[in-house]
Amino acid sequence: MANNRPSNASSGGGGAASGSGSGGNGTMNEHVEFTVKAEENLFLTGTRSTIQRVVAETNYSCLMLKTQRFSSLFRHYAKYHGLRKDDLEYYFVNPLENEDTPESVQLQRGDTIMVRKRRGPAGPEGSPSADGTPPPPDEKDYFTAMHGLMENQEHTDVIFETAGGGDGVRAHRCILAARGEFFKVAFRTGA
Repeated sequence: MANNRPSNASSGGGGAASGSGSGGNGTMNEHVEFTVKAEENLFLTGTRSTIQRVVAETNYSCLMLKTQRFSSLFRHYAKYHGLRKDDLEYYFVNPLENEDTPESVQLQRGDTIMVRKRRGPAGPEGSPSADGTPPPPDEKDYFTAMHGLMENQEHTDVIFETAGGGDGVRAHRCILAARGEFFKVAFRTGA
């Protein structure tokens, strides 16, 4: 049986090549018209500069065979906008893979596929993702670390003497300055 998938995704009103099916498979030549929408601004980043290629919320009209793999759409969208295919990820209800088709994800006419910069896969908890982005802080870990910082006097850099004598109260200038305008002014260099 011949491969009836066109080699390119069609967009912007251009005609899509439709395969010439043999036999009575009615879905072989059926098309679906949909939109690809940028979730965020999309940039091409090089070693010397970064160029914005797509503005967030920009719609891009597409027409594909229902049985055509999304890999052709991914290649076409990236090439058309001057972006690297591997820098982008697409999702409909779930993330879309190269082998998915409009038919396999139940894409209907008028539906929207979202595109954004690829997020790195999450590594083990607490480790950065593949793109080097640190994981979001866990509130419990944050407060535990801050409490430990307050209990540990090793890095304190100011001592408040108390009227009753004793060792005084040790503190961290950066924390005090971040929490109050009085300390921010008091610890300012040259003040």
